[in-house]
Amino acid sequence: MDTFEPQIVAFCCKYCAYAAADLAGSMRLSYPPNVKIVQLPCTGRVDIFHLLKAIEDGADGVYVAGCLEWECHFLKGNFRARKKVEYVKKTLAELGIEPERVEMYNLSSAMGPRFAEIAREMTDRIKELGPSPVRTETVQTRCYMIIGDRKSLAEILDMIKDSRNILISGCKGCVTVCNVGGLKEVQVLASSLKIARKKEGKPITIEENLLERQCDPEYIAELSEIVHNYDAVISMACGVGPQFLSEAYPKQKFFPAIDTKFFGGATAHGVWEERCAGCGSCVIHQYDGLCPISRCSKSLMNGPCGGSASGLCEISKDVVCIWDMIVKKKMEQGRLDDLLAVAPAKDWSTSRDGGPRKSIREELTQ
Repeated sequence: MDTFEPQIVAFCCKYCAYAAADLAGSMRLSYPPNVKIVQLPCTGRVDIFHLLKAIEDGADGVYVAGCLEWECHFLKGNFRARKKVEYVKKTLAELGIEPERVEMYNLSSAMGPRFAEIAREMTDRIKELGPSPVRTETVQTRCYMIIGDRKSLAEILDMIKDSRNILISGCKGCVTVCNVGGLKEVQVLASSLKIARKKEGKPITIEENLLERQCDPEYIAELSEIVHNYDAVISMACGVGPQFLSEAYPKQKFFPAIDTKFFGGATAHGVWEERCAGCGSCVIHQYDGLCPISRCSKSLMNGPCGGSASGLCEISKDVVCIWDMIVKKKMEQGRLDDLLAVAPAKDWSTSRDGGPRKSIREELTQ
């Protein structure tokens, strides 16, 4: 146990705790190198999943460091963070893991010495508790994406034809993964638009920006001091991004640069395919993990039509018949009789037909 060096993850608010960490460094205050800092725009954005995932992936301890109480830049972010930390403590206790491995701290940007003290305090605490019972050196990540394609230059140029000074804002989320809205794509679009406008004899000033996500108010708030400096803003996020921006800044014009296509994943390098229709009531357990709603051209739920041949859909030889896959999987498992049951008519009220949808997690609300 004497050689045990704990791995600790610290989720820090950039306005307070992260600034305090910078101050501790400039003051040459030493604290254990075991602490790995993750910067957040507000601790209110740390999720229960992030804390549990850190433990799952081998962290011996995790703590959240936010602003002093009642001094949060986003009003109640640190209170929301504390609720999540308490929830995770309770979950760990139920799992037979010491809840003391997770903690919440509050400090201001001027409290550099306190930051160093917290790091030492947490390290000593974890050393006393010993290694996490689920410690591992392997970290696994998965990515589930909203897939989109960039609009044509002609369409985007038409949107900004009356603008002389614009901002292009990208997103580090799904559109970065599918290579349509990340930093590189923002730079490419900006350069392309400048060339086009110069050719027209109407040069344009373009600034570039990349947000962590455009579907969270806390990240969108980073634009508050600059958003009105432009004639318009082009959003390179999925369709959610420009809507969130428009709601946050009603006096500004926002244009979408991305056509949102579907929910899916990568099947080959540079190739993404649809896997989910977002119907709101998943039934793929009835079809051995395969979705006939999103992957059958007719969304048939009680077997294939008569048009498929050799495992391919009648609409195109490039489209695999999902029902061929479902039947073959059932046959391989000796469960073909499962398909004799008639699937009832689907309740589409959980889909878009029931109006705009909302999901509420009570443990995360104020």
